[in-house]
Amino acid sequence: MNDAFNEKQRSTVIHRVQIEIGWRSILRVSFGILFAYLAILLWPVFKMLILAILIAVALHPVVTWVGRRGGPPWLGVSLAALMLMALIVGCFAVVGPIVLQQVSTLGETLPKLRDAIIEHLPATGAVRHALEEGMSSGTVADSRLLLQKLFVLAELTLGGLVSLVVVAALAIYLLIEGRRSFDWMIVFFPVEQRVKISQTLNQVSRLVSSYVAGQFLVSAFCAAYMFLLLKMLGVPMALMLGVVAGICDILPIIGFFIAVFLAMVMGLSVSPMTALLIFALYGTYHLFENFYIVPRVFGRKLKLSKLAVPLAVATGGMVAGVVGAIAVLPLVAAYPVIERLWLAPKLEPDTVREHEASSG
Repeated sequence: MNDAFNEKQRSTVIHRVQIEIGWRSILRVSFGILFAYLAILLWPVFKMLILAILIAVALHPVVTWVGRRGGPPWLGVSLAALMLMALIVGCFAVVGPIVLQQVSTLGETLPKLRDAIIEHLPATGAVRHALEEGMSSGTVADSRLLLQKLFVLAELTLGGLVSLVVVAALAIYLLIEGRRSFDWMIVFFPVEQRVKISQTLNQVSRLVSSYVAGQFLVSAFCAAYMFLLLKMLGVPMALMLGVVAGICDILPIIGFFIAVFLAMVMGLSVSPMTALLIFALYGTYHLFENFYIVPRVFGRKLKLSKLAVPLAVATGGMVAGVVGAIAVLPLVAAYPVIERLWLAPKLEPDTVREHEASSG
């Protein structure tokens, strides 16, 4: 018995695992944590940089057009900057005061709007109960609460104006120094990849430029249609709702429901039939926009998969909010360029051809 026990002890092998962490590993982990912290801290700046890049790429054809006609680079940049400033100042000078006036009078008209909407609703129901509880007369008429909301609105507006000025300045700077910065950074890549990187940048920039310019036209058409529709139906705050519809039109699918919901709520102050007309007429326009306006504005330059669009918008929105949902679409549209220039050698011979045929 003892011999068997001793034999078992001798056959038992004890393994010791020793983990050594060097100073280099500790420094790498520390720098990784520091980089993640700085990325979170500077994320608002990154979002403004993304918008500035989109604007700069959209205005770059102006610089190229001046250069093709023998003009100096500074003339093209100046013309692009003047166009950007004229667009911003024009929007604030024409649309801004009217929208601001409508927003400022919202506190005064909210009780009347609430009573008008409730008047057209059934005597019982979840919608009527929610309106009566959430927009009670005491809540709506509380001057202190309204004053606090106006201060918050003023703070958000001021912050938005500052961000807009920063984005415009960054866009102009990118127009001036963009090519020089690219030439400085491209030397960090291997020589055999520099030509391909340059081709990718040129083709992607054309796609992004087409997207930004085309989306501006599509959103302008949508805002104008919504404004005229609501104005003819006698819906309050038609201009503000039209501007909101134009902004929401950038977001596929979800933007339609946000814009039409807000317009229908205001339409209830006129009559339930008005709200139904808003849904029907705006829905008809949305179909017309998707199947007629968008193909003619964008042409075949942006080949977006019908499934990739909502997935990309949802992912971009979760990562970076509205800015991410907007910026992700031109990046998705640029995938065919990346596939053709970078991924084609690693894919099956007919993959690129079949993708181009299915999205054409």
